Amino acid sequence: MRDDAVRFRDLQALPALNSARLVGGGAGMDVIVREVEIVEPEAVMTADLRPAALIVLPFGNADGPIHQEHLLDLMLRRAHLAKVCAIVVTGHHSEIATATRRLADKFAIPTLVAPDRLPALPLTVHLRTVVHEPQVEQSRILHALTSRLRAHGEDLHHIMTCLATTLDAAATACTAQGTILSGDEPATAVPDIVSSRTLCSFRTDDTSIAVLPVAGLAGSAALWVAVERADAGALWRGTAELCLSVAHGPLLAWLAREQLTAERDARLRGTLLAEILEHGGAVTSAVAEQAAMAGWQLAGWHVGLHFRLGHSAGLSTFTVDTLARELAAAQLYPGPLVERADGWSTWITSPQEVPADHAHKVARKLTRALRAFRDRRSGVTVAAGVGSPQRDASGIATTLAEARQAAVIAASSGDSMAVRVVQDLGASRLLLGWYSSSAFSDYAGQLLRPLLDNRDKDLITTLEAYLDRSCSAMQTGRVLGIHRNTVSQRMARVEKLLGLSLSQADTRLAVQLALRALRTSDLKH
Repeated sequence: MRDDAVRFRDLQALPALNSARLVGGGAGMDVIVREVEIVEPEAVMTADLRPAALIVLPFGNADGPIHQEHLLDLMLRRAHLAKVCAIVVTGHHSEIATATRRLADKFAIPTLVAPDRLPALPLTVHLRTVVHEPQVEQSRILHALTSRLRAHGEDLHHIMTCLATTLDAAATACTAQGTILSGDEPATAVPDIVSSRTLCSFRTDDTSIAVLPVAGLAGSAALWVAVERADAGALWRGTAELCLSVAHGPLLAWLAREQLTAERDARLRGTLLAEILEHGGAVTSAVAEQAAMAGWQLAGWHVGLHFRLGHSAGLSTFTVDTLARELAAAQLYPGPLVERADGWSTWITSPQEVPADHAHKVARKLTRALRAFRDRRSGVTVAAGVGSPQRDASGIATTLAEARQAAVIAASSGDSMAVRVVQDLGASRLLLGWYSSSAFSDYAGQLLRPLLDNRDKDLITTLEAYLDRSCSAMQTGRVLGIHRNTVSQRMARVEKLLGLSLSQADTRLAVQLALRALRTSDLKH
């Protein structure tokens, strides 16, 4: 049995049979097709049927549906005896009888009813060509894709449309964080797609998929393009890989343009924000004009927002763009997000003075937006801070500084999604210098190094929960779903590894601060 053999599943996926209906014999979809022959209705009883052949049965001249049904039943019985692999019926105008369907299922002979407009002879020639020379069909498809890309393949949406149309498949482009840039949510799990490191194809359940990773300017994959089709076989997957190879050039060019544009815009926004923060209420007319062109409002009452995002696979520009869209969907309309040393900043402006609880209203909307953002992007962590309302350009620096402080406290919580309002921080603001200083981060790393290097990662998780719950073994066990004796045993191991006793209040405070400093440092980097 040769590996490149054409199976009936491959033929059913051809554009020529797109509108054909499978009426029975689904269990035989993966049978190998060696030949394609046409059998006229009057020759059903006399035609020489060869094993592993696909029979095209034209009913255009047969008299009446009853006669057609009878001939199809006879064809199925003869096909079963001759080990024919499949039947394609053309010109059949009525519904296939249940008994005939059951007969096809019994013999596991896939039976397709093609649309009336499909002539039997050209169909037979086409299918025979695919069976004996599948490269000819692949060449035709690649030529069609090349023509479409030449005419329309300038941006990602058009490239994906060309792929979907040519392969009669669903096409999706996404980032490592699960951000869908084009197309719909794929049937295949996004982690399975982005785990691909090279061009490949595979089958999951009833879906065939081909995946192409596209490297960005940094040299690592920044975009994954996948095409999916249900009930397609190895021939389709091979053709899909070839099509993705053809589309790789346009995809690479689009990605490079997007990344270069994003980097240029990020630099311009960063420079503009630095000018505003430095000059405050004395911004020049030129800076004010640039801010207006960027969509920033300098006059009015501003509430600063700061975001600290993290992901094990790194972050992309597309992730930040998606965050901006989620904010807009939650009826938060900030200016552009500006990348800074420890995250991204922006602000929301109101033309009139806002009430005292305005920052908390913003925080509630922000929480909903970030929850939706995080849920759709597996593995992304986000800590956000909200500043207090401040007036005009001179107040932007103040509210953004407050938002950054609140984001640091939010990051220290260890939650995958946390929002803090600066007005609620209270005494926590006194610890900001400790959390954010490199000196204390270094000390925290030295203090906790035995735990960080230990293979048992449950120890540090249990230690965090234990300290956050006032050293109660019972409450810690309840939160972690383990027995309190297990908590006590782990704490004993922690004390032995660290060489200290958690019975001392000062020691507990130092360890807890070190844990929070490391959380902040991990999210920052």
